[in-house]
Amino acid sequence: MNNFGSLPFEILSLILKQVDQQDIYTCAFVNQHCHRAAIPLLWRTLSVPDAETADIITDLFESSSSSSPTLLGHHVRHLDFRFFAVTDRLLLRWMPHLPQVTTLTIFSGGAITDTSFQHLPRHCPRLQYLCLRYSLITQLSFRALGQHCLQLRVLHLHECSGVDNTTLSKDALQRCPLENIALGANDPLHLSNVTTMIGLTSYDLLTNLSLTYVSTPVVKQLLLMTTTTNNDCTTSVWPHLTYLTVSSCADLGSDDTLSWFLQRHPTLRYVSLVRVDLTDLTLDAIAASLHHVTRVNISRNQGITHHGIRRMVHQCRALTSVSLYGCAQTEVDFPEVEPECIEPAIFHRQEPHRYIHKLDQEAINTIRTSRS
Repeated sequence: MNNFGSLPFEILSLILKQVDQQDIYTCAFVNQHCHRAAIPLLWRTLSVPDAETADIITDLFESSSSSSPTLLGHHVRHLDFRFFAVTDRLLLRWMPHLPQVTTLTIFSGGAITDTSFQHLPRHCPRLQYLCLRYSLITQLSFRALGQHCLQLRVLHLHECSGVDNTTLSKDALQRCPLENIALGANDPLHLSNVTTMIGLTSYDLLTNLSLTYVSTPVVKQLLLMTTTTNNDCTTSVWPHLTYLTVSSCADLGSDDTLSWFLQRHPTLRYVSLVRVDLTDLTLDAIAASLHHVTRVNISRNQGITHHGIRRMVHQCRALTSVSLYGCAQTEVDFPEVEPECIEPAIFHRQEPHRYIHKLDQEAINTIRTSRS
């Protein structure tokens, strides 16, 4: 189209939203009109690969603030620091330029403290998603999030040593409509405070919960506290919970606590219980209670049997996939599976039979129609 560059700005912007990043970049060099339409889209998602690139972007932010009516940082909506260590100094320089940011991911936050982070919510009040790993921030920063980030719905914290018994309380994040919370550590001792976990029961909008390497006694107590009884009527404190992930929580499946919880949360659609010492008792609870579950991940649990898995598949009619890595289930146990569901022979050269790592939709359908 010869007159592409002369299309009305609104139409040109709509077209560019449908093409890939490289085409948008090419369009930016057509003429000034196209450049003006392309720049907001090119800066919308910013993934920073290293400190050197971060310094260059810092200079661009600061120069645009003083010389251009259109501030580059105001176009950024999604900011991703996955590949290098972010510092207080960098955050302090960037925050004033990013008032429209909605998602922030920081994987190496070991050099981030309250010195910078307590000011971030004030500069970035539209934040909806925060993923933070290895940070030293404390209650001071969490309270700031609760005061300014009134759209914060997703909070993922991993190995953040400043998480204490008041972090998740309504006093700290009181005004955040949290729907998705993930807490993780590399050692269960780092998340062994019962009071910290109890704060989770305050979020009645919760739809997604993920717990990794949380102390088993703490997880059990949390699960037992998620229902209330009034006039013989049992109600869940998380009535909208649809996604549950619990990983690396030894002996969680050794008694009926997990089964008790599953029976009281029939709204679950996705369940991931990895390396928690499951038995067929839990699989039977899933089969009996979770009639709408579509995906189940029970990897790294060698206490389950193919009989329990088959019962679950037969009774959970909405089920489309079951992940079984490290469950010692062989192709003899499930002759219905196709080769793509079987682990490569290189992983078990000395074994008489190959292990399967999943049941896909085709295998599940075959199991349901078989008589076994």
